[in-house]
Amino acid sequence: KKNKMEYGGPRSKHNSSLEDIPILCSTITNPATNQIDALLGGLDDDEDELASLEAELGLNDDIDDAALVGGSYDGASFPLVPMGGGGGGGAAPMHTQPRSYAQQEADRNELAIVEEFNQRYRNDVERPDSKALQAIFVVKFDNNEGNIIEWQYPRHIDLSGIEFKAMVSGAHHIDEDIVYFKTEDHFGVSCYSKLTVKGNKESRGAIMRSVGVLMSTFTGLHEHKHFLTAQVDSMNKAPGNFGALMAYYQDSQLSSTPTADPGADSRLNGPRGYFTEFIEAFGPHSFAIWKSILLRQRILFHSPPPIKKACRFVYGASFFAFTRVKHFKFDANPLFYININDIKTIQEQENFIACTTESIFQNKFHLYDVYVKKQAIHLPNKAAQPPLAVTEGDQLRFEYIRKVMASHPRGSSVVEDQLLKYVLFLSLGFSSN
Repeated sequence: KKNKMEYGGPRSKHNSSLEDIPILCSTITNPATNQIDALLGGLDDDEDELASLEAELGLNDDIDDAALVGGSYDGASFPLVPMGGGGGGGAAPMHTQPRSYAQQEADRNELAIVEEFNQRYRNDVERPDSKALQAIFVVKFDNNEGNIIEWQYPRHIDLSGIEFKAMVSGAHHIDEDIVYFKTEDHFGVSCYSKLTVKGNKESRGAIMRSVGVLMSTFTGLHEHKHFLTAQVDSMNKAPGNFGALMAYYQDSQLSSTPTADPGADSRLNGPRGYFTEFIEAFGPHSFAIWKSILLRQRILFHSPPPIKKACRFVYGASFFAFTRVKHFKFDANPLFYININDIKTIQEQENFIACTTESIFQNKFHLYDVYVKKQAIHLPNKAAQPPLAVTEGDQLRFEYIRKVMASHPRGSSVVEDQLLKYVLFLSLGFSSN
């Protein structure tokens, strides 16, 4: 705890302590990387938990688990355990002996019911109305008042502040966007559209709206994007008719009525493809972010509008919090889009993953531990901000992932399932550098 982390700087009061977790490796030569490797490699791994996690993630059972453990993927070695000597130095990677998963398969088959909402996020609890909409709303940009709530249903719910979440700062520079966000009690998604008009003095050349919904969980929010996008475009052209939104909300309250079609791009706990997109964007740096997540640090992605891609990065990064290791379960706390109105809220968070369009956050050093801008990863200090180091172990892990991704068509769900299984298996051991 006294060590200065290679990628985290001096630990702040916001970082959770790891001293209550047993570290069973006798030699740790590099506190930055080896603390994570020793921490997870030394803890007892939980095969029952793996079965539950795989089911929760909706992973394909056809994937060969044995190929992941001490094996290869089309010739790509699977880097798991410490390299000889514990210090890097170019020694050939060693591999664990294949573990028996017969019992794991038996346990998986005995799972008659997997909780669909297995506390994937902090607010995700199994409840009869977990897929019902909690609210539906329209946010409009008013030239005199700024962002305002034009309409909402139900009317008794307090949505104060949502007008700044549903339409991001700088939205006037873009024509469309999709924003994920989290309020105190709900998760939300909004679809934004700008309609350019001529000769309309009241609108000053542009009409801007967002139409969004709130749910008790993040799961299923993406299923509403197509409807919301169509509605915001229609409303900009012919405002004032909220009948379709009201009907959509009412339909969601009927458990037997599927309000939205999940489609083939969905898994039990959200959309497919976002984790693969994250890996493609950050390459071996993905594992630097992974270590920061395991250290429960506060991670902030910055992007100019549109923010939709950064929101997908938040969701993709949150998968790194999945671990099959006993005594090491925690909530990645994905907050998605935040703005300056959320400063008080994020000051109260011990860890989070979020994104923003507002550059002012980069100078608010006390609000984050890792700042990611244009795929460069920075630390919170006033001097030159070097990106987090990529270790030899990170390169080995990414080399395996790169070959997995190259072996299937781009966008294949099989690739993402394979990558997610890899993340779960990383707890079996790692390269020590």
